[in-house]
Amino acid sequence: TTDSFTGGTSPASHIAHTTTGRGDAPRGRYLTTWRNRLWVCGSDSDPNRVWWSGAGDATVWTATNFVDLFGPADEITGATAAPNIATSFDGADGVLIYKRNSLHRITDDSDNVDGTITGGANVLVDASTGTLSNASIVHQNGRVYCIAQNGIYSTDGHTSQILESGRLGRFFPTSLPSSQLEQAVATAFQGTVLFAVPDVTAANGT
Repeated sequence: TTDSFTGGTSPASHIAHTTTGRGDAPRGRYLTTWRNRLWVCGSDSDPNRVWWSGAGDATVWTATNFVDLFGPADEITGATAAPNIATSFDGADGVLIYKRNSLHRITDDSDNVDGTITGGANVLVDASTGTLSNASIVHQNGRVYCIAQNGIYSTDGHTSQILESGRLGRFFPTSLPSSQLEQAVATAFQGTVLFAVPDVTAANGT
């Protein structure tokens, strides 16, 4: 504020903070929804952790509703709901959690009780390939596509990722370092998947 009051003794406006911030909500870079819950991951302090909110209420965060996804030693790089290829009342088969070099699928959203980890059951879908960019994860025709260090991959969420392209160097004039692939984006359009990465040969092009 900029005060311009006159008269009296040191007149000034006063700001009252009546609605406090939520201290219990997790901080993470990646969000997705599954079974009417919000899922959050990509935290600097807990790079392997995934939290989920209360059912139907993304303001409810139970302290024990989280799971740590261990395995390949790298950080989480993305998240999305898995496509539905099995019988499932909610139209999705879990939450796909990507790391740089692996892919996991969370299959259970049960609330934890008394600190006992009952929710967050998960399986390792791919032990060698993940994604470098959350923005490159896109759904198309029952498969999930993403960009990795050596190409474009896809999965149905239950089986290992399949290389859908040649090595990325074949499509671009120079090799693409991880720092550029981390900025890759994708979208589904008229039955195809379009990818974009920063142009290494132009200052402002893509």
